[in-house]
Amino acid sequence: MKRRNREISIFSMSALDLFASALGAFILIAIVMFPYFPNTGMASQADLDETLEELRAAVEGNDELTRIHDELNQAIGGLREELSRCQARADGLAADVEDARERVAELEGRLQDQGALEDELAACRNENQDQQRRIDDQERRLGDQQRRIDDQERRLGDQQRQIETQQSRIDDLERRKFLLVTISWDGIRGDDVDMHVVDPNGDEYYYGDRAHPGSDARFEEDSLHGPGNEVWLSPQVIPGEYRIYYNPFSLESGEVRVRGRVVHPATRHEFRDRRLFDGGGRELVATVVVDGEGNVTVNE
Repeated sequence: MKRRNREISIFSMSALDLFASALGAFILIAIVMFPYFPNTGMASQADLDETLEELRAAVEGNDELTRIHDELNQAIGGLREELSRCQARADGLAADVEDARERVAELEGRLQDQGALEDELAACRNENQDQQRRIDDQERRLGDQQRRIDDQERRLGDQQRQIETQQSRIDDLERRKFLLVTISWDGIRGDDVDMHVVDPNGDEYYYGDRAHPGSDARFEEDSLHGPGNEVWLSPQVIPGEYRIYYNPFSLESGEVRVRGRVVHPATRHEFRDRRLFDGGGRELVATVVVDGEGNVTVNE
């Protein structure tokens, strides 16, 4: 901050006029009194006192000098008063200058404090900029991580859909895994009961025709005498209706009781016991319906 120049004026123009008038009066008195000062070289104190008395007497006897003397005294008194006023103004100005110096010092201190605050503010701004750059870097990293996470989630979604598709296929295979029909009967050695199974394609399975082309189903077991068992198995079920028949091929005992069942991964069903008599014909025991979802319905 540039300091303002302040010029202190102690003497006014009127004071300079008085000084000039007094100087002129002094010169005039010196000229008038010059003849009264003999060239005595080094005068004694008594001579000086005597000379001073003579000067006083001369002045008192001269009206013009008395008037000049009075004017000089008045001028000197005015000058003293003016000097007192000037001194008072000078003191006031000095006080103002001191106050101004104090204010300047205070302002300089404030400026220094402000400079320190500005430095601190600049440091804070720099730190904030550094923090903002770090935050931006972290946000970019988070964005990259989020994109990687999104990619992984998409991959997981694809894998999950693949798993669901495979699971659906597995479930479908489970539903169609197998279908088993068995019968058993008591009796004597000469008692023979045959089981016949007709699948949805119209293929009939029994002891005389155990398998058919294009199908994994097979008539697995055929008993020729009692007590006996007969078994038909289809490793992979096709949807549709399956018809189960009992045929009393030969009954020496005249009558047998036949038990049967159908087994599927989703269900197990026991047929009602049937009594077969010698000479009876083939009898429809039950129909087994397998739908596309692998659900099994047994009708007797």
